[in-house]
Amino acid sequence: MLKSKILSIYDELSKLESYEPCCYVNELFSDLVSLVTHQYPENEINDALDDKDVQSIILNLHKICALGEYYLENHWAEKIAESSTPSETLDIFPYKQNYLKLCNLEYQALVSTKGKKPESTIFLGAGPLPLSAIIFSSRYNINCTVLDKSIEACNQAKKTS
Repeated sequence: MLKSKILSIYDELSKLESYEPCCYVNELFSDLVSLVTHQYPENEINDALDDKDVQSIILNLHKICALGEYYLENHWAEKIAESSTPSETLDIFPYKQNYLKLCNLEYQALVSTKGKKPESTIFLGAGPLPLSAIIFSSRYNINCTVLDKSIEACNQAKKTS
């Protein structure tokens, strides 16, 4: 069952010409997120991950997800940059709470590893909406350097920061 769901979502995603946010694209990625965050019995997970058909699509599925995330961030970065109330627009970004939780975990890990709050950090591959860096800077008062190999992502990030 898990295997067939993974393959079905992948099949639909791989047919798309673009991963820019729209109702259908959002629905497919939401289905995928729900699928991978659902608790399944360990044997069902192992069966799915060991399946040759699933293994054959995993790398491409990762690439598709990365593209989807890029387009989602770019879409929201544009909305925020064009907004007369950027912080209010950022507040309605659908994954903001996830970023806040993740940043809290990352911050706690850094503090526990180093024994104190870091003064600075570097984010590699921050994308067009470097929300983790924004949160680390604003919430934890940490100087952040943001690097990305995509010139377009860097240019878009400058508009939203």
